[in-house]
Amino acid sequence: MRVHLTKQQQLDLCKHRRTQHPHPSLQELATWAQVTFKLKRPPSKAMVSRVLRQEPVLQTLTPDELQRRRTQQQHVAALDAMMLEAIAFFEDGHVALNGRLIIWLARRCAD
Repeated sequence: MRVHLTKQQQLDLCKHRRTQHPHPSLQELATWAQVTFKLKRPPSKAMVSRVLRQEPVLQTLTPDELQRRRTQQQHVAALDAMMLEAIAFFEDGHVALNGRLIIWLARRCAD
């Protein structure tokens, strides 16, 4: 059974490591995460190491992204924004949208 942390929990783990002197071992960080985040099992040492390497990226995430376990790729987020804008445009013009039209619209936006 794998342990999954939200991006916020991962960032908290990185912050905890930075505030401790001397730096705790990966095993100690895993145990801290298990207790702090009330996990059934501690994360693996490999996972903790991966999280620590991702700290610069984690610091750039928005509060909404920090609540997720996975972040969306940039092109997916851009496509979502384009679709919302296009649907709002059609709704303002009182155009009835059905599933086929939305799929066609998504394909056009993806191009």
